[in-house]
Amino acid sequence: MAKPKPEVTGRLIFENMSDHDLRAQQIDTNDPKSFSGIVDHPPDPTEDLRFVARYESNNSETCAYGHLHRRGFVLENSASARFLIGKDCAADHYGLQWSRLENDVKTAAKRRGDLLWLDRAVELLLSHEQQLKEIANSPAVAAVDDLRRQIHTIPGPLLQYFQGGSDERGKMLSATYRVEDPLKQRKLIEATGDELDKAVQDGASPAVISEIRKRLQAARVTKQYTFVSRGVLRRPASNLFVQSRPLRDRLAEAVGSSLAQMNNVKVLDISGRRIDLVSKSVKEAAERIDRLLSECNEAEELFLPNVLEGLATLFDGEEFKAYNMRRIAEGFSIAYQGETIMVTRPQTLAAEDFRLSPLLKESSGL
Repeated sequence: MAKPKPEVTGRLIFENMSDHDLRAQQIDTNDPKSFSGIVDHPPDPTEDLRFVARYESNNSETCAYGHLHRRGFVLENSASARFLIGKDCAADHYGLQWSRLENDVKTAAKRRGDLLWLDRAVELLLSHEQQLKEIANSPAVAAVDDLRRQIHTIPGPLLQYFQGGSDERGKMLSATYRVEDPLKQRKLIEATGDELDKAVQDGASPAVISEIRKRLQAARVTKQYTFVSRGVLRRPASNLFVQSRPLRDRLAEAVGSSLAQMNNVKVLDISGRRIDLVSKSVKEAAERIDRLLSECNEAEELFLPNVLEGLATLFDGEEFKAYNMRRIAEGFSIAYQGETIMVTRPQTLAAEDFRLSPLLKESSGL
C-alpha cells in the first residue's frame, strides 16, 4: 500500500518588490545548483518557503523529491536551506499554492523585463541627442525644405491634386487617356453595314443609299477612340506636397519634446503603473522621429527615373492638358498659362538612414 503524502500546511511566498529592487533581482537561472545551501531532501511540509529563483536547466536536475526535472523553482526556508523543486513535483505537492506562485513569478519576470527594456530604451534615445540635433540642422534636411518650397510654387490646382489624399501612402495616381478602340470601330462598321442592307431591301432612294455608303466607307477608315482611367504611379514624396512647415522645424520640435519626455520617464516613479503604456509612449516617440527622418528618403525618390517617367505619363492624361510637363536635367518643369515652374533636385539632397526604432528592437533582448 502506497504511503499517503503528508498534508502540506506551509506557504509558498513570493515577496513583493519595489521596481528598484525588481530591477536588481535575479529571477531566472539555467544553473540552479550554483546557489549555495542546496539540500537533497524534501522540505518540511509545515514550513513556509520563500521564492529564490526560477530555473530552466539545459540538463535534468534531481529535485528535493528525488525526481528529474529541467524546470522548477529554487525555494528557501527560514533556516536558509534551499530546495530544488521541479515543476511537476511542486504542482503535485502544493497544488493551487504552486499555481499562484507561478503566476506571481511570471508577472514579476514580465515587469522586470519591461523595466529593463524601458531603462535601456530611455538611455539609448538620450544617448543620440546630439546626433539627432545635428541631423535636424543637416544639409540633407535643408535640401528637403528647399525642395518643398519649389513644390509649393507649382500651379494651385495641380498642387491641390497632389495634396488630395496625399496622406494616403501608396495610393495610385490616375489619369484619363484617349485610346484607340478597335472593337468600337468594328461595331460601327457592322451597324452601318446592317443599315445599308436594310435600306437596299426597303428600296430606299439612291441618295439615302449613297449617304449610308459614304458613312460605311468613313467607318472603315476612321479609327474610333474611347476614354479610360489608368493608375500610373504610386503617389511619390507625399509629405513634400501636404506639409507646409519646414522639416527642420518639425524635426527639432519632435526631438526636443521626445528628449524631454525621456528625461521625465527617467525620473518618473512608475511603481504600480501600467508599464506597457509608458513603454508605448517611448516607442511612439521614436517612431515619430523616424517618420520625419524618412522624409529625406521620400524626397529623394521623387527624382528616380521611374518616378519622373511616371509623372510624364501622368501629364499625358486628359485632366492635365492645360499643363506642359517636361523632364529636364535633375528634375522637371511645368508650363501653365504662360509661366514655367522648374522643380530641380537640390545638390545636398540625400537619404537619411539613421532610425531609432530598429535600435530599440535590437536592445530588447535581456
